[in-house]
Amino acid sequence: MKRAFLPVILFSVFLAACAVFYLSYQYDNKYTAKGTGDVVWLVDGWAIYRGNLFTPEDFSGKNPPLPYEYIYIGQYGGFEMYRDNVLVHPPNGSATYRLIIDIPPETKSYSLELPEIFSAYRLYINGALMKQMGEPNPDFYQPLTRNSIITFDAANEIEIIVAATNHSHFYSGMVYPPAFGNPDLVLNKLNIRLAVRIITSILALVLGILYLGVWILTKKEKDSDVLPLYFTLLCVCFVLYTCYPIVKTLISGSLVWYTIENFAYCAMFLFIMLICKRYTDANEKWFRVMECFAVFVCCWSLLMPFLASGNLHMLTTYSRLIEWYSWLCALYLTISAAYGLFRGRIFSKAMPIAIIVFDASLVMTIIFSQFEPILFGWFTEMAGAFVVLTIGIILTNDVAGQYRLRQAMEYQVESVSRMLDVQRAYLPILTAKEEEIRVIHHDIRHHVTVIRQLIHEPEKLKDYLDTYDTTQVKSIQVRYCQHDFVNMLLGMYAELARQQKTAFVVHASLGKIMSFNDVDLCVLISNLLENALEASQMIPEKQREISISIGCELGGLGIFVKNKFDGIFYENDGIIYSRKQPGRIGIGLASVESICKQHGGRFDFYINNENVFHVEIAIPVWEGV
Repeated sequence: MKRAFLPVILFSVFLAACAVFYLSYQYDNKYTAKGTGDVVWLVDGWAIYRGNLFTPEDFSGKNPPLPYEYIYIGQYGGFEMYRDNVLVHPPNGSATYRLIIDIPPETKSYSLELPEIFSAYRLYINGALMKQMGEPNPDFYQPLTRNSIITFDAANEIEIIVAATNHSHFYSGMVYPPAFGNPDLVLNKLNIRLAVRIITSILALVLGILYLGVWILTKKEKDSDVLPLYFTLLCVCFVLYTCYPIVKTLISGSLVWYTIENFAYCAMFLFIMLICKRYTDANEKWFRVMECFAVFVCCWSLLMPFLASGNLHMLTTYSRLIEWYSWLCALYLTISAAYGLFRGRIFSKAMPIAIIVFDASLVMTIIFSQFEPILFGWFTEMAGAFVVLTIGIILTNDVAGQYRLRQAMEYQVESVSRMLDVQRAYLPILTAKEEEIRVIHHDIRHHVTVIRQLIHEPEKLKDYLDTYDTTQVKSIQVRYCQHDFVNMLLGMYAELARQQKTAFVVHASLGKIMSFNDVDLCVLISNLLENALEASQMIPEKQREISISIGCELGGLGIFVKNKFDGIFYENDGIIYSRKQPGRIGIGLASVESICKQHGGRFDFYINNENVFHVEIAIPVWEGV
């Protein structure tokens, strides 16, 4: 029945992710956001003059040049022009953009926030050269990009002219709409956008550094796991992929950063596949195929921009290769996760959810192609952040589980060592008892011989029996209950209590057979009595007292232990912390509680006003003869 609901659950996750991306499209999108009058995004009304680098003087004469067409920013990938789905003008070359803005007659300060313009340009505002990035002159072409803010004073009308040249990228000219308006508000939106990116990058780096430390600390162990290293590299790639607005705002640079960004984007898929293989039980054969393909694309993403050297066909092919690679990796991850879910071999239910969210981001990118975020990220960036966070949570749970398992294993080793010490301490007692038995056996044989000789002399036999010291026949060992193992264990701790001068009171009533694992029963009794003995050592001898009651009644095993202690106790929200190692959970009582839960039992403890620690355990069992 659960498997039948899996498609419904996954589809619901897909729809929820699409809804989030749709809200982002509506309210954090330069193409759909409504200008407030203080800040507007200059999307529409741009005149484009392809193949020309014009200056303000070219438009000041009586016969200014006529534009090829009026476009909105993002209508094409840049300079290119299509007619009947045929590329008429390529993205390589030059073009001039011109926009006239009507403003109030009063002179005011305005800011123009320009995203990157590919790949070199001059900016003129009201006839004055306000900004130049690189060298757009084709004879001396030099690419250089950066996000910029230009502040100026104007009244009545603003003429914006951008003369750009591109021979380096598959994007060209103005691709992202600029922001225009009140300087403080424009700067405020830029600062918010940068703050979001910086916080996201810092968090991802912190996660990566933490797991790098985990990997370094555990790599020398035989069972060390490489997943923390993969996650560290995933975090680094995510930061390199998403932090380009920070880099392009703070420094000017060539298009090398886009090579780093594309490589990081491709490498993210590689590390996600490596991590997901552990949690989705992916097919080994197809995983190796996808792994090799991912490595190839990552290497090609580093080399291609240098090999292309402005070749438009190679740059376009490279762009499409990354797009196909994204879809192919997403499809592979989705099929692997779905296959694992339906086979019941999925090891983390959160991983398919993260993959579905990323699938939704790719689908929404195609549906809403006219999207550029104002404050937050692109669809794939938001989905990438969700994937990184989800994997981080999964690995944290795994690391915590491995740490708990390590602690449990260490405690089991300590328990076994402690039991051996107890047995070593109890061995001399058993040896002495055995010697006593031999002596008593020898004495009994002597007494039997004498009795046989005196059997016909009643008076002498009576005198002999009257003088016989019955106290010589000592109790060999106290029998606490019929359960041999529990009886031996109680005897061991009774002797340890005697050695440390602690009163030890036992009330036990157990049959020889119970439906309860002897090992778990040993751990329960050993942990409780060990803690009680340690606590008793902290108080004066006269106050030391331990009482344990064990019995089966009405289908339940009850164990009740109480002991006096010095009143120092570390507990928070029902969790007991170690006294020997402050800050660490008390493993002994945690192990007791875990065993009780495994068997459907109950574990309680409390302290009365006289500093007496009480532990009560009730576990359903059946008892045999």
